[in-house]
Amino acid sequence: IKVSGIRGGEPRKMVNETKSRHILLTANAIRDEEATQVQARELYERITQQDAEFEKLAKEFSDDTGSKASGGDLGWQPPGVFAPEFQIRIDQLRPGEVSPPFRTQFGWHIARVEDRRTRDATNDAKRAAARQAIAQRRIAEDYDVWLRRIRDEAYVEYRLADGSLAPAES
Repeated sequence: IKVSGIRGGEPRKMVNETKSRHILLTANAIRDEEATQVQARELYERITQQDAEFEKLAKEFSDDTGSKASGGDLGWQPPGVFAPEFQIRIDQLRPGEVSPPFRTQFGWHIARVEDRRTRDATNDAKRAAARQAIAQRRIAEDYDVWLRRIRDEAYVEYRLADGSLAPAES
């Protein structure tokens, strides 16, 4: 048997995803930058030395309104979703490991990686490509309609060099 070709042999798009949690502390009118950093260190010590539950501390102290209610859960995310400083830190952690406090543009974070997985995102990539193709087609159609409307509404008058109206062509 000799294989002479393969149909549908497009490569699979595999994505490495990370499930993580974080506690975000931001400076505000009550707590300045230095006090925020001190509180982040205290929370880190409670997690690492006193075995305090990360989820409970996130619900109580985190300033991230999007993940606070779920105990700081950020869900499964592929690389590039988070701020670069945050992404670098969670990429360095092993599952179950907690980062020391670090600063990003959003404030002070303590992050924990829950798990990592490799997921086949081929169908997601195909859906995204199909959506983009449909959007491009709609944009082209809308442009053509707009252009026809502008042409229909336009009034063009031809004048000769002496300023008189040019005869209409039949």
